[in-house]
Amino acid sequence: MIHFLELWEERLNSPTPTVSPVSPSALVNLIENAVRSVLPDLHELVREIIPDTRAANLSAQFFQRVERLELDLPPSCANETPNCFAEILSAGWAYQIVHGEVREGCELNRSVRFKEYEKTCRLILKSIELTSTGSITDEDVSPDFKSFPAVSKDALRKGGVMGMSHIAARLQLPPRDEMHLDVTPVNTKAIQAASLDLRLGHWFAVDRRTRMGCVELGNAESEKLLLLVGRELVFIPPDHSFVIHPGDLVLGATLEFVALPADVMAFVEGRSGLGRKGLIVATATQVAPGFHGVIILEMANAGTLPLAIKPRMPIAQLVLQGMTEPVPAQYHGRYYCQVHP
Repeated sequence: MIHFLELWEERLNSPTPTVSPVSPSALVNLIENAVRSVLPDLHELVREIIPDTRAANLSAQFFQRVERLELDLPPSCANETPNCFAEILSAGWAYQIVHGEVREGCELNRSVRFKEYEKTCRLILKSIELTSTGSITDEDVSPDFKSFPAVSKDALRKGGVMGMSHIAARLQLPPRDEMHLDVTPVNTKAIQAASLDLRLGHWFAVDRRTRMGCVELGNAESEKLLLLVGRELVFIPPDHSFVIHPGDLVLGATLEFVALPADVMAFVEGRSGLGRKGLIVATATQVAPGFHGVIILEMANAGTLPLAIKPRMPIAQLVLQGMTEPVPAQYHGRYYCQVHP
């Protein structure tokens, strides 16, 4: 098949064509017929190279995973199973072949093309993190929205802080719907009267005092040096604790990957119960419409005793607010599709 296509490419690009001009539709038909005729041989060859015993068992969710990657979402699905590592990677390869390389090819700058590929890798990494660490609970696997009343799409377009029925309704919309709110993993028990509970993730960023004298705020070189030398990224496994000592500032991340539609913005609020124990949880004041990624948390111990925190513990609340009109250009800045601090 490849040889056949190469011959046609050579003929069409030749200064003196050896065949009469071919219309695009006729060429498409020739290619389609060539593919169809060679499929049985390719199928047999693949069976020889990769026996069934070594092939990934792909479920009906495989195509959902590819679609989610196309929408800049982690390739995780409802009714997830712990043994889905091979399917996640297979979906990543399929997406890269069908969509990823096309997207990268549209970018003229090599650095931008690399960032596009890196974004895909981060989304796959997030799904693998959730499945391999057991961070997905039974409620995440089978979210139950039956107890929430139905809300019309006209009602969803109204501005203001979202109540639980509006949050649940947006979560249930198809991923391609422009009003869809995506939270991965989604847990219906996290939906509160006027907010959505967020859990602590596994990644932390710690500044090491011994590696830098100071950081000059506003100095790009000094801030870049902090990220390269003075900051350390730490992964805390399940059932382990991370200790924040008095006076320390640590960057954490939510377990949930949040994707806001173009007509929704959000605010992150710390939990008052943690604040009374000395743990101050803050973040950027506003989460921009169209943002995709985990939400970075700035955690400081303002008390006098060391505080131990664990992944998957409730850490903050997300207050969602509908806008009177969607933003014309969604957020695609530096922190788009981030999966750790």
